[in-house]
Amino acid sequence: MIRIPIALTLLVAVATCQADELTREQVTFFETKIRPVLVDSCYECHSKKTGQNEGGLTLDTTVGLQQGGHSGPGVVPEKLDESRIWLAVTHSDPNSRMPPNARLPATVIADFKRWIEMGAPDPRDDGLPSVVKSSIDIEKGRDFWSYQRPQKTPPPTVENEEWSRTAVDRFVRAKLNAEGMQPSLPAEPATLLRRLYFDLIGLPPKPDDVSRFQTAWKRDAQGAVETEVDRLLDSRHFGERWGRHWLDVARYAESNGKQSNQSYPHAWKFRDYVIDSLNDDKPFNRFVQEQIAGDLLPARTNVARQEGIIATGFLALGPKDLREKSTRQFTMNLVDDQIDATTQGILGLTVACSRCHDHKFDPIPTSDYYAVAGIFLSSKTYYGTFGGGHGRLAGELIALPVSTTNREKLTPREIADIKERLAEIETQLREFRNDKRAKLDQGDEPVTESQTGKGKKSKRRGPKGIRTEQSELQAKLESLDGRGVIKEYGMGIQDRNIPVDANILIRGEVDSPTQQVSRGFLQVLNHGPLRVPREQSGRLELAEWLTSSQNPLTARVLVNRVWDKLFGRGLVATPNNFGTTGMTPSNPELLDYLAVRFMEDEWP
Repeated sequence: MIRIPIALTLLVAVATCQADELTREQVTFFETKIRPVLVDSCYECHSKKTGQNEGGLTLDTTVGLQQGGHSGPGVVPEKLDESRIWLAVTHSDPNSRMPPNARLPATVIADFKRWIEMGAPDPRDDGLPSVVKSSIDIEKGRDFWSYQRPQKTPPPTVENEEWSRTAVDRFVRAKLNAEGMQPSLPAEPATLLRRLYFDLIGLPPKPDDVSRFQTAWKRDAQGAVETEVDRLLDSRHFGERWGRHWLDVARYAESNGKQSNQSYPHAWKFRDYVIDSLNDDKPFNRFVQEQIAGDLLPARTNVARQEGIIATGFLALGPKDLREKSTRQFTMNLVDDQIDATTQGILGLTVACSRCHDHKFDPIPTSDYYAVAGIFLSSKTYYGTFGGGHGRLAGELIALPVSTTNREKLTPREIADIKERLAEIETQLREFRNDKRAKLDQGDEPVTESQTGKGKKSKRRGPKGIRTEQSELQAKLESLDGRGVIKEYGMGIQDRNIPVDANILIRGEVDSPTQQVSRGFLQVLNHGPLRVPREQSGRLELAEWLTSSQNPLTARVLVNRVWDKLFGRGLVATPNNFGTTGMTPSNPELLDYLAVRFMEDEWP
């Protein structure tokens, strides 16, 4: 099983030691100890000059060395075990030994060790492609209706005030009058009750409920409706019904889909979080903030802290191609899904269209896409799938501080059996490696892993199957606390120790980086500088920006989603697209009135 390295997302990062920050000693060490070895032993197969980049790896530029090849970053400053070049020169990884035919001298390997531990200083000039420039006029783009803050227009004055009992009624009646239309006739009490039940809890009323409502209707029709609505809102079924609508926005599923469909065994915790949040009347701004940065929000108790962690499952869900050969490509696809889910779901914008080029229709330059990408690249995603033969890129999980289930406990004998079996597996794998080396020394063609154990007549279990079992047993041991009790885990996202800024990728291709952009947000929605602290990912700032009263889209998009689910068609008929290619509001004054009222009632 190949796990994604902790520092995988450094693929587009600038080295910790920038050229203008290096000491004379660091520059001298690189130029005398490291660069000559790279030139003599590596450039033939891994450089731009020769046109060779075996395994997607180029080593003659700083960016190429950092982002590495298909297996992960070439070098991670101060982290030997996460630097693929270290695993290669020490021949620790049998699949990527450099040089392939012989080990480097021990003194050279020691130099690489010292170099990485000092921060991998690299003074070379990358010679990146020309700077990507945008011709988008951001200021002019702000003229579009959805990029302007909603205004609370007073409800219009209309005739027939008896029909128009609320401000919303007056907006609707004025629109009907303008179109020369008449409202539908009032619904009968039983029909109205049935609509309320299906709208709010998704279930039909029982006969006794209908009788009670009809009796109350005769005494006070408006009071009967208000009482019934309050009763339904207090029902646990309300969260189940309306939680489903948000789970659709969050692309909730209990597996990753794609070519290697594996389960998300802990996805249900996010589902329950959504249902409980709606039933607890959690303010929507807090609801959004928790899903983007719940792990970073202040929490007074472990229960609250755990809830925030589980909420970030919003960013850990979604489709993932676990058989992708390039970990760099996998990471950028993961970040792309997170950007798309966040911006379409909360802002109603198709920001992901700017991954390869400036947005064709909206004022979103590709630099804005990579400004947001840097925020998610600075965070590690824990999605908790299994590796082995079913998927190359296994996902880890976050250990939670509080138990929410009846946890299994293993006996000391069971733990000892697992350890004993792991020792047997290590012996089997060692024997296979020795057998493979012996055949190579004798000039025989070795049996490959893909051939071993695959034939119908073969009874020998291949190393892939053995490694799968090894991964399963190791994962089980790692999941135990000191008492042998299986720990509680969840999906989610957490900040990395070293945040990074992204490089713009030409056509979105991971092998074609250009200039770096600072982490940030969409310019068209900002009317002042919003900066991300250098030492933080920026997710917390992103969460606060999404739910700011200055943000023109979040409240509009949410109230439109509610209208869409209640009436079958939103005031904006394209709920995921409030951009220039989306539909314009059928009643813009009503949409803005609802958005402003929603922020006044639900947000601090």
